[in-house]
Amino acid sequence: MTYGILETDTFFAIGFNNTADNIGVRSVDWESDTPGVGTVTPTGSSTTFTAQSISTTGTCTVTATYAPGIDFSTGDLTVLAPTFDYFRIEDAAGGYANEITTDSFAPGGTRNYYCARYNATGTGVYIGTGEATWTVESAVVGTVTPPTGTSTQFEATTAGSGYLNATFGGMTKTVTITVTDTIPPAKPTGLTVAQVAAGGALDLSWTANTETDLAGYNIYRSTSADTGFELVNTDALVTDAAYTDSGCVDGTTYYYYIVAVDNAPTPNYSDHSDTASATCDADTDGDNTFNLADPDDDNDGLTDAEEDKNGNGVWDEGTETNPLNPDTDGDGHNDKEDEYPLDASKWKKEEEEFPVALLILPIIIIIILILLFVLLKKRKPAAPPLPEEEMPPEEAPPEEEVPPPEEELPPEEAPPEEEMPPEEEVPSEEAPSEEEVPPPEEEAPPEEDVPPPEEDVPPDEGGIPPPP
Repeated sequence: MTYGILETDTFFAIGFNNTADNIGVRSVDWESDTPGVGTVTPTGSSTTFTAQSISTTGTCTVTATYAPGIDFSTGDLTVLAPTFDYFRIEDAAGGYANEITTDSFAPGGTRNYYCARYNATGTGVYIGTGEATWTVESAVVGTVTPPTGTSTQFEATTAGSGYLNATFGGMTKTVTITVTDTIPPAKPTGLTVAQVAAGGALDLSWTANTETDLAGYNIYRSTSADTGFELVNTDALVTDAAYTDSGCVDGTTYYYYIVAVDNAPTPNYSDHSDTASATCDADTDGDNTFNLADPDDDNDGLTDAEEDKNGNGVWDEGTETNPLNPDTDGDGHNDKEDEYPLDASKWKKEEEEFPVALLILPIIIIIILILLFVLLKKRKPAAPPLPEEEMPPEEAPPEEEVPPPEEELPPEEAPPEEEMPPEEEVPSEEAPSEEEVPPPEEEAPPEEDVPPPEEDVPPDEGGIPPPP
């Protein structure tokens, strides 16, 4: 018998007696003397013979053994070398994977493809891989790496349609590829709206998007901050990151946002930007800024002309204060009061600290007054002697009062510490001083020593006693 690659055949073991009567099937042992050419099921009343893949024609013999000395063989079975009939582009290695004829991607998507060879026997027999040449017919949709090999990787680059081709053994297989862009551009940022000196228009500017497939922008406008936005650029996308809306009415406040659009066959739209607004206005008072006959639009104490430093009639953010905002940098300080109205981090700190100093000053004054009061109070004991000096002339010579100070003189001549007690008692001389006089009179000996000084007192000025 002759077989093609992976073709199969079935053999049966049937028992007979000596009279050639069929006595039924028998279970036997099956064996192929060359398994590389064909294989069999090892045990059973029948076996399935399968021709194997070989590079050249080969033969083998299948033997069935029932008992020792009872065996039979099939004779030579010829297996023909496999022939290549066709190949397929598949999504996995090893053969019999999914054949790929169409595929779809988003930009940046990848997939590996494999070349699988087949023999036409039966429904097709996989006989190995093939070194194919891979190409992309429409390079705009993607690329392949490597261009030659048993497999390749395709990477989608741009939205569109194209073909991946694999050529092997004079045959070409094709995969139709569609790259669909479903990724929208990023949300635009940095939108600002500024007035135009001539009036009747507003200038818009924003930060440009960086997507490579960006097609442009749509601009939407409304006279309400929340609703009623309508497309402004109805003819075509705006390709620059700036736009002048000339359809404005002076005295009207307009609100805007923008949307980025890519160049996919079915365009993708970004989220709309944050809303920005401005009042359309002309320079009616001739101060080269934007207002309705008002030289100080924002009431910050600076005329619009002072704020429009370069005199171009346009607020140049970063170099000029905003004629429509009294606090350009948003630091909570009026532009006129702010030494750095364009940089919130440079507000004059000493001006903020001034109120603190203003609070401390009264405290310092109070402390000084308290200290002065204490000092005056300490000096008050020396004051009583002065009225004592005045009193004697009025009541005649106060001889009795003189002795007490004389008694105090001795302590002064001796230890100064003893002088302190009398000095403390001096303030009370106005009332209880007379009561204190008796104790010193009992001390007779000191009084006897007093006469000599008394003799010296008359000639001296009456002001001597008071100092002690």
